[in-house]
Amino acid sequence: MYMPNAQFKSSFVKKETILSLKPLSSISVIGLGYVGLVSTACLSQMGHDVIGVDVCEDKLNQLAKGLSPIVEPGLDDLLKEGLKQKRISASADLCEAIRRSEVSFISVNTPTKDNGGCDCSSLTLVAKELGAALQQKDDYHVIVMRCSVPPGTTKEHFIPIVEHVSGKREGRDFGVCFNPEFLRESTAIADFNDPPKTVIGATHAKAAQKLAAILAPIDDAPILTDIETAEMVKYVDNVWHAAKVCFGNEIGRLCQAVGVDGWDVMEHFSRDTVLNISPQYLKPGFAYGGSCLPKEVRAMRQMGAQYDVSLPLIDSLGTSNRAQIQRAYELTKRVGAKVVGLCGITFKPDTNDLRESPMLDLAGMLLNDGIEILVDDPIYCCESKMSAQVRQLRSHYSAYADIVERLTFRLQPDQARFLAHSEALITAHNSPYWRKRLQGHVKNHHVIDLARLFRSPPSARSYHGIGW
Repeated sequence: MYMPNAQFKSSFVKKETILSLKPLSSISVIGLGYVGLVSTACLSQMGHDVIGVDVCEDKLNQLAKGLSPIVEPGLDDLLKEGLKQKRISASADLCEAIRRSEVSFISVNTPTKDNGGCDCSSLTLVAKELGAALQQKDDYHVIVMRCSVPPGTTKEHFIPIVEHVSGKREGRDFGVCFNPEFLRESTAIADFNDPPKTVIGATHAKAAQKLAAILAPIDDAPILTDIETAEMVKYVDNVWHAAKVCFGNEIGRLCQAVGVDGWDVMEHFSRDTVLNISPQYLKPGFAYGGSCLPKEVRAMRQMGAQYDVSLPLIDSLGTSNRAQIQRAYELTKRVGAKVVGLCGITFKPDTNDLRESPMLDLAGMLLNDGIEILVDDPIYCCESKMSAQVRQLRSHYSAYADIVERLTFRLQPDQARFLAHSEALITAHNSPYWRKRLQGHVKNHHVIDLARLFRSPPSARSYHGIGW
């Protein structure tokens, strides 16, 4: 289990703890839209008594008959079985449902505003009604948020309203979890019963334990994190899915134009689960570079232009990559250093390749501002190696060769400490070598980390992460 929040560590670390808890038997589901209806049916199938709550009379009437207002394979059967077993009931009275339940799942609609933002008006109304209901209840109650909201909404908007109206305190009188759902329409029941992952965001272990006990039959090893991270995970998952759809479609359009079967291409592409369909390249860090990625992206863009095929996602990759270099430049400029140490200048660790290294792009920008650049790279420990690389760059990458010749390198052992003369140290190389070297420099230098060297970043004000 991933538990960045220290307060979980002493009270919620063992699977046995989850499994030994008696699952709660009374649950209210507020909002009978797509997610709410599926949750109602599946939770009742797991043996819980579930009260479905909604303001829409038609939805309540259909639920009372075991009929689903949405088309979802198997949902009608589950609803009818739940009613037959008297585990499902329907109500328009939210306060009464709260009094009769121990846990409430919130699945109200959060549509898009005209400006593209999230409309939380329905959530605000629910928060007020929940607060009024909790005011009349003495027992500890767990609220489980499942609707998509921007990070910070639960803690900065929802919880304060509930506390204000109820006069009670979150963590003491009631608990709040954020549990994003990953249900796909047409396979929602299977997705509920066999989730790709279970994420529980919470501020207190007691609420997380109660929710984990309910979900243990479908996943007894949930990911535990803070509420804001859980809120963001939901958005990132769906945006990634959207990006994959657009990428596949752009490849299809280009393949069709050049006379290649796009389905075959993507079939072969998808068979690589080491690099292509995997966590590789998906962690925040510095820009891409080297002899392959920049060149291939430009080549595919040119193919699109040649065949008059629109490739907006692929066309944007170079722009996005340059934005990450610009971000590193702005971080460096913000600290006001006049002498900067670059810890590694190759495009990635354990190689001597300088071709289109984003670290050299960054160095060039800083040099043009009159900043002195000192370089420490264990690959380049002698003049001959550096000269050979500059000669290679001259043939096709002359601009990078010009940058290299303006840098000051540590080339002799007695210069091992010369980076200590700099005011800021920058690294994009995630390796034990640099982790050890920079660990002791954080207090005396600004450290601009482009590679997430430390799993738990230092809290010093002189430490700056590019995306964390």
